Amino acid sequence: MDNTNPVSAAFRLAHALKRSVLHRIDCESMPLSPMHVRVLKTIEYHVSCTANDIAIELDRDKAQVTRLVNTLVELGIVGREKNPRDKRSQILVISDKGKQLLIRIEAIDHGILQQLGDQVSAEELIVFAKIATKMADSLEKSATDD
Repeated sequence: MDNTNPVSAAFRLAHALKRSVLHRIDCESMPLSPMHVRVLKTIEYHVSCTANDIAIELDRDKAQVTRLVNTLVELGIVGREKNPRDKRSQILVISDKGKQLLIRIEAIDHGILQQLGDQVSAEELIVFAKIATKMADSLEKSATDD
C-alpha cells in the first residue's frame, strides 16, 4: 500500500480506528455499535435534542436514526420527553444508566487518544485534527454541491 497517498492513508486510519473502537466496546461488554455511541454523544452534546437533530448532525436518514434511538430507549440508556416547542417530536434525554455508559465511553476515547499519541506528539495530533476537519468539510461541501 502506498503510504504517501492521503486517500489510502485516510481509509487505513478510518478502518483501524473503527476496529479499535469495536474491540474496546466489545471488551467493555457494551451492547452498542459505534453508531449507537455517536447517537448517544450527539444527544449529550445538543440541548433539547430530537431525532431530527441527530439525523442532520450525523447525516443519516430518519429511519436509521429512529431504529438506533429505539434500541437506546429499549436498553434504558435514553428516554423520551414531550417537546414543548413541537408536539410532533420528542426530546431525547440521557438516563442515569446512559450517563454511566458515557463515562465508560469517555475512557475508551481517552485510551484510543493515548494509543494514537504513542507515535505522534500532542501538537501533531492537534494539527492532524485541524487538517482532517478541513478535508471532511471540503468533502461534505462538495457532496452537497453535486
